[in-house]
Amino acid sequence: MNPNTPYWIGTTRPLAFRPLSQNISVDVAVVGAGITGLTTALRLQEAGQSVAIIDQYKLASGESGHTTAHLTEMVDGRYSVLESKFGGTAAKLVAQSSRDAMAWIEARSQEIDCDYLRVPGYLYSETTGDESELRKELRAARDAGVASEWVDTIPLPFKTSGGILIPNQAQFHPRKYLLGLAAQLEAAGAYIFQNTRATDFEEGAPCRLITDQGVITANQIIFATNTPSSNRMKMHTKLAAYRTYAIAVKLRNPAPAAGLFWDTAEPYHYTRSQDGVWIIGGEDHKTGSEVNTGKSFAQLEDYIRTHYDVDSIDYHWSGQILEPVDGLPFIGKSPGFEQIYIATGFSGNGMTFGTISGLLISDLILENKNPWAELYDPSRLKPIASAKEFVLENVDFPRTLLKDRVKKVAQLDAVNALPRGEGLLVKSGEQTLAVYRDEQGNLHGVSATCTHLGCHVQFNNSEVSWDCPCHGSRFSVDGEVLNGPAMKSLKRFELLEQKEAKKKAA
Repeated sequence: MNPNTPYWIGTTRPLAFRPLSQNISVDVAVVGAGITGLTTALRLQEAGQSVAIIDQYKLASGESGHTTAHLTEMVDGRYSVLESKFGGTAAKLVAQSSRDAMAWIEARSQEIDCDYLRVPGYLYSETTGDESELRKELRAARDAGVASEWVDTIPLPFKTSGGILIPNQAQFHPRKYLLGLAAQLEAAGAYIFQNTRATDFEEGAPCRLITDQGVITANQIIFATNTPSSNRMKMHTKLAAYRTYAIAVKLRNPAPAAGLFWDTAEPYHYTRSQDGVWIIGGEDHKTGSEVNTGKSFAQLEDYIRTHYDVDSIDYHWSGQILEPVDGLPFIGKSPGFEQIYIATGFSGNGMTFGTISGLLISDLILENKNPWAELYDPSRLKPIASAKEFVLENVDFPRTLLKDRVKKVAQLDAVNALPRGEGLLVKSGEQTLAVYRDEQGNLHGVSATCTHLGCHVQFNNSEVSWDCPCHGSRFSVDGEVLNGPAMKSLKRFELLEQKEAKKKAA
């Protein structure tokens, strides 16, 4: 098995791009080389704009590489809910924009070998108690223009109670697709830089994107990073970060028919195939709320083995999804800015909404009229749609911040008994430190205070990271930012045990 390696990354060879090495000037700077960033950049480049794309790590290795890559117009937000919050016209626009995104990917797949395939989608239940809600969703989906019908039988190798069939959905290999987009961009002269981290930005004439490798000046800056960084963007109260888990398995017969499958369980599960491998995901929880994240993988594996005849488990990984407070993504100009654009809050529909983002943001920059602009506007205000969710999702911040300041933390000498592969919060004077002991026995100490808004991070044992329960920022054991909204690394601390080791080595 390939632990914490997505199937998509494990089955592709990345393209080689260097870090930024000097200051440059372009029309548009894009932060994030995933599906949003590359789609936007390609459309702008084809319209004659010069583009520079940076990524903190390797291209398509962030959340676009940790997806399960369902392409569908059946959004996680549910049409029955969207219709009640935004109205019937808005629900129709959501469905149409999703279909347009799928069509755009399909057209590109004629030039890129990415295993694009049209398949049916199924929203189903294993219990009869969910039938009324499913039929309500069917009516709302049809009203929104989604071709769909009720079926009593779902083509899965276990008992179900029927559900909704949505024909003509799609799947693909996302990393093959994204590497293909990058190759087209590079061939046409775009700048693509890996291992280059954005540390700040300045709006102006021109804007300045400040990185750890140099400065890019541009007319516009697009933050296509799943979660927009910087407190100045004021989006963290409108989003909630969740971890979601996936396992790729080979099955013995009978395997399900090709399709996309989503159940109504709590926690829910989703299934699709790829080249004889079945990718099954679910077991979502709020980021930073679980220390023993290995339990989530174990629960997902138990679900899989209960429902399928498993031959082998080949890959497992997790990803970060951002749930928007009112059920729809935020795509467009960042509130309070005129030249800074963001795309975030895709829920579990990252590949579809990421493509919608690329189409919409490029239209906004090129001043092309787009019918979805108002619908997805990050500055929209829908009190009826979002008030309850706003309170529920944001109560964690003050509660966690207060709890962090009063809870008892282990003293520094507790690290002496810290097992290998484990992390612990300890007190050192007035500082609370996050300490990890690696498999070689070495200690890694960083500040436990998240650089976003000051909550204490929690250890994530299966992914070996420090995760913030307030707004979903994640850090490596050496303090480097893995997921925003934090932009600054956690401060490193050298512990006594490390100092003694250095003395002996000298």
